[in-house]
Amino acid sequence: MHRKYTREGLFADIGAASSYGDEYYFATDTGQYYYSNGTDWNITTFEDARSVNSHSGTIQTANVAQRVMPADPSRRWLFLQNHSSTSMYVGLGYRPTTTTGILLHKDGGSLSFDTFVPTDAVYIVAGSAGNSTTFVALEG
Repeated sequence: MHRKYTREGLFADIGAASSYGDEYYFATDTGQYYYSNGTDWNITTFEDARSVNSHSGTIQTANVAQRVMPADPSRRWLFLQNHSSTSMYVGLGYRPTTTTGILLHKDGGSLSFDTFVPTDAVYIVAGSAGNSTTFVALEG
């Protein structure tokens, strides 16, 4: 198995990676990513690839859907994650309520698209608001 190690130890196995065709990508927190064609490892920065747009934030008003990102016909991938102790709901092209939409479970629930990627505006809602209702919203 082809493995990538860093000073901290095992970074990734190719078998555990997200893949697109015959290439594998592993993002890092330092603004770089590793990629492999199955034989060699390469490293580049996000600036070398299409930019990563962050729309992360907090719920502004409880029970009111807020737009997280506008529609983007060139969107190639989308990732959302709930970092709060309150469940959230996502709407793709519509405003969800706290009983409709795609559920993002509390404490780390996530949603990602990298094959069939919706290009509509993205909305999010939760039953509470403020600094304790944080989410990650990334697109590229």
